Amino acid sequence: ARKLKYEVMLHLPMEPHGSLSDPGSHAILSTMSDDQMLRQLSEDLDAVPHAAGVNNHMGSLLTENDSAMRVLLEEIHKRGLFFIDSRTSSQTVAYSIAKSIGVKSEDRDVFLDNKPDIEYIKGQINTAIRIAKKRGEATVIGHAKAQTAAAIREKLSDFEKEGIELVTISGVLD
Repeated sequence: ARKLKYEVMLHLPMEPHGSLSDPGSHAILSTMSDDQMLRQLSEDLDAVPHAAGVNNHMGSLLTENDSAMRVLLEEIHKRGLFFIDSRTSSQTVAYSIAKSIGVKSEDRDVFLDNKPDIEYIKGQINTAIRIAKKRGEATVIGHAKAQTAAAIREKLSDFEKEGIELVTISGVLD
């Protein structure tokens, strides 16, 4: 990805609310000590060379935890990385903490592919276009999935028609 000049991000697994949601292995959990969280973050970053930033995968529980997010975001700041809050909880404190300690950050406006359906994803792209036209920008998150790529390819002409330029997240960070 880096050789192709794509911006690389770590999609960091974090603990969600509810025992039925599994963030996967290598997740940051609320039961971890600060040292354990920092070790896991370091291992996860090492697994994604050249990451320019981090966003949370799941994490509705952890992103509500002021002390845990402060520990993680201070380390992200030390490493010169950005942070994108996926806003998996309306009670998230991640973005506000990131801003308060000087981490370049944003929170997402639209999540493209919480449903693996091309028509749904195209509808989410339409939502992103409306937000971008109204506010001048929109922060959009999606996964590297076939349906997501197909929907984006189908909608590329809409961006051009609406005068919207697609940029990396670094292009819109505060």
